[in-house]
Amino acid sequence: MGTLSDIGVTPPLLPLKDGLVVETSGEGMFPHPFDDGAVMKLPIGAGLTIDWAPIRSNALVLALWAGTPERHSDEAIATVLSRPQVQQLILALMSIDAQMGSL
Repeated sequence: MGTLSDIGVTPPLLPLKDGLVVETSGEGMFPHPFDDGAVMKLPIGAGLTIDWAPIRSNALVLALWAGTPERHSDEAIATVLSRPQVQQLILALMSIDAQMGSL
């Protein structure tokens, strides 16, 4: 699990160590990133919609919605990221892409 913080993520960002349990309801059991040993049941959608807005010279608000316009949910998150955190996110996604290419 990687955290985008002032400390940063060091690629490669590896997949979940113990895999993913998906229930018949379409929800997944994910390890809680901050509460060791706890799990969270999260809905799993298909696709992603993204928006962003600058809020100061070196930061933005990034909003992510589950799904696409044709098939969507109201599941969403918005977070403030600095430019270095955006760069870390890009590196993490590039790491994931590289690993998918070798599957």
